[in-house]
Amino acid sequence: MSGITGVMNLDRRTVWETEVLSMHELLSHRGPDGGGTWHSEHIGLAHQKLATTPESHYEWMPLASERGSRMIVADARIDNRKELISKLALTPKKGEPITDAEIILAAYDEWGVRCSRNLVGAYAFVIWDEEKQHLLCARDHFGLKPLYYAHIEGNRFAFASEIKSILSLKDIPKEINDTAVADHLLVPVESDAVFTFYKHILRLEPGHYLVVKTDTMRKEKYWEFDPNREIKYASDAEYAEALKEIFLESVRCRTRSSHAVGAMLSGGLDSSSIVGAAAQQLGTRNKSLHTFSAVFEEVKKSDEWPYIDSVVNMYQDRLVPHIVSADSVSPFYAYNKVLWHQDSAMQAGNMYFFWKLYEKAQAENVRVIMDGFDGDTTLSHGVGYLHELANKKHWYTLYREVRLIHELWGKPWKRQMWKWVKLYGIAPMMDRFPLLQSTIRSGKKAMHRDKQSMPVDADSLKWQHVLNEQFAQGLKPQLRTPIGYPKTEREYHHLLLKQPVMQRIIETWEASAAAFGIELRLPFCDRRLIEFCLALPPRQKRREGWTRVAMRNAMEGVLPEKVRLRPDKGNLAPGFEHGLLVRDPVHLNEMIAKDTGGIGRYVNLKSLSESLPTFTAGKESNNTTFHWRALSLALWLNYTGL
Repeated sequence: MSGITGVMNLDRRTVWETEVLSMHELLSHRGPDGGGTWHSEHIGLAHQKLATTPESHYEWMPLASERGSRMIVADARIDNRKELISKLALTPKKGEPITDAEIILAAYDEWGVRCSRNLVGAYAFVIWDEEKQHLLCARDHFGLKPLYYAHIEGNRFAFASEIKSILSLKDIPKEINDTAVADHLLVPVESDAVFTFYKHILRLEPGHYLVVKTDTMRKEKYWEFDPNREIKYASDAEYAEALKEIFLESVRCRTRSSHAVGAMLSGGLDSSSIVGAAAQQLGTRNKSLHTFSAVFEEVKKSDEWPYIDSVVNMYQDRLVPHIVSADSVSPFYAYNKVLWHQDSAMQAGNMYFFWKLYEKAQAENVRVIMDGFDGDTTLSHGVGYLHELANKKHWYTLYREVRLIHELWGKPWKRQMWKWVKLYGIAPMMDRFPLLQSTIRSGKKAMHRDKQSMPVDADSLKWQHVLNEQFAQGLKPQLRTPIGYPKTEREYHHLLLKQPVMQRIIETWEASAAAFGIELRLPFCDRRLIEFCLALPPRQKRREGWTRVAMRNAMEGVLPEKVRLRPDKGNLAPGFEHGLLVRDPVHLNEMIAKDTGGIGRYVNLKSLSESLPTFTAGKESNNTTFHWRALSLALWLNYTGL
């Protein structure tokens, strides 16, 4: 985790050193190990340094190429270093190791603007090429390192790891993006990974690069998932072994650190797998792994301590566990600091205890933390397999899958099976039997409410009634066109991986870790692992009621059986509601009474006021997400004064 920023005056005006320094200073929390600036005529670049790998201690940016015609700033960790050093014939100088920035510059020299196709890791970098008179901006395949930009045609192009750095330039408009607000409030608008809460500031999408000249700007995609690739092995054991090898390599790359390494441990399959793999690897190097866990002592429905404890006991001689009490603080803990670092309204309701965990990690001098986000999507629960079975009319296999998974959860299955029959068995006969239409419609609505069956449909919130009427009317041209149900598991899995919300969540956690001088590393967001999991056959993702089959098999001997074979997931909602309503109950009422931040221009305050009594009594938890998002938006508007 480092910070990069810079500006290019497109009209060739001189870039003032004070402007670059101002942008640079706002990222100082990302550079506890120093930084540097460079400017020449109409270009200025700056870098803040956090050294986390052995090589990064020798890395100083902005870094010039040997001939001095190219200059780079980067926030990068390159995982295929050995391969690239060999391929590019790089040799160390003065006994110092080759840095990641040097590798990227050499890759640019060799392959030009498409050099990112050959890089594996987490990176955002910008190269100024004096000879070609252009800036190259690039971001890794999954958007693990942030990169925002503003392009004021004929005037300026500015970029940064954080939006606040760009906003320090006086001629960058500070206008709210209403589409981002609507998306935040769960309105089903057309969404993408580009827009931010600021109308004139965008994010560079994952897997893209941008070439900027004084008179043109060109963006291209250099990588995309291949939804047609399929992996075939002869047995479950071979699938498990291949997956395990790739997963262990993903974890190994992320334990490469010159400081203490930590990992979040929630007790779920994903975070526990990372801890188990990292503990085994670090143990061979006589190093310990710090683990960070949040427990709920008052709200037992959200507490995962028995699972956390089983992992800690399995690796007790290799772990240094740290525990914080999640229900001892409010969701509004340190909220002004959170807002400053996030540059947006908060979607994640559980940020408060992550903030406490990062505080603890900083106190322990842990600079690298691995997190299990987003193992659910990378591995896939195989929901699309149910659609695939229904589409192919494999009713008996579908019946077995639906029955067995609900029996694992201890829940009734017949009603769920009937929904599948209505949607896929009866629906095709609608044209012949119009009277069945009402039955089918009710079946579709039920399917949308079943999170294990379909993606959440924002229409179910009846968003028109909870928004300001004028704001809602203006959004209608932006509503997304409904898409059909996925026909196969791979189609469904591909759809999940491409969700724009994934990008925003990654940036949320990255910015929070950066506030404490911590680099966040996500083993499940490794390109090689994602490509492998997407190509797995559906029965390696869901079979006989079990989800994530290949991963469970791969983790035999790595995880305690209590975790490896747990069918359910933790539920943080009760803990969050407790914190919101018990620890800090006044914010919701105050928001409505005072129209905090002018939130009334976006939401229907009367509707919110009428729903509050039942919500605060704990009887309307289905609206928790909307209440939280409205409140977080109000606090952000009030904080920024926009």
